[in-house]
Amino acid sequence: MAGVAASPLAIVELAAQQARRLVAASNSYSDALVGLVPALCRMDCHPAYVVVSAVCLNDFNDLLFDAVSGRGRSAHRSARTAFEHLLNLIALREPSHLTRFMCHSLVGTQLAAAWNPIEPFLSGKVLKASRHRQKKLLRDSGKELDEAIAEYGAVFHRQWHPETVRDRAVAAGLEREYDFFRAASAAVHGAASAMEDAVWIVDGDPIIRVGPSVVLCPSALAAGVLFMKQFYCELRAELARRRSWVRWSRWAIR
Repeated sequence: MAGVAASPLAIVELAAQQARRLVAASNSYSDALVGLVPALCRMDCHPAYVVVSAVCLNDFNDLLFDAVSGRGRSAHRSARTAFEHLLNLIALREPSHLTRFMCHSLVGTQLAAAWNPIEPFLSGKVLKASRHRQKKLLRDSGKELDEAIAEYGAVFHRQWHPETVRDRAVAAGLEREYDFFRAASAAVHGAASAMEDAVWIVDGDPIIRVGPSVVLCPSALAAGVLFMKQFYCELRAELARRRSWVRWSRWAIR
């Protein structure tokens, strides 16, 4: 966005132009993934592929909605998540990671059952029933989680993959894209750098933006489209491999 920072109107116009162009380019990937997910089910792929694809599709649609709505900070968060989905899909090339990826849902179940933010608003029988469900969920999922941690190690409680996001990105040739991931993470973690477009000092007086951040939309959407394209290509390659395996298995049976 260098060169137009002095003109807020130019920023808005440029963002609108880029958003329209990128949204047009992104629709094909979104539509293609909609068709690929059922195909994965028909090809009897591991549930991990279906889960990561379906969640990626939803997050990408969130990205499109946020970008065309001028919600740049939310769009950056969605683009950041799309990068993680891409890394997860690449990691599933390793067969041993398929079950490991799915087992990590137990961690989320435990966390969700440990604290129910709605509980303070409940009372009587509804509150009692809610606490009973939480207790049962903690008990049932806790045993399975302990077994998973015993198999995968203590780090499994923090992340599903044994390596860091950075190491995985470097190994996948996505080191430059990882820099965007780090920058977008600022918006998720509430770092000071995430608010650099929210406060200006003019003649000693602060000007505070409250509301959408249009200027962030083009970069978020561009990154999201790039990650989506790579995700789609990776998933399509997996589906092609599955089809080849099915053709070979049918020939072998005959």
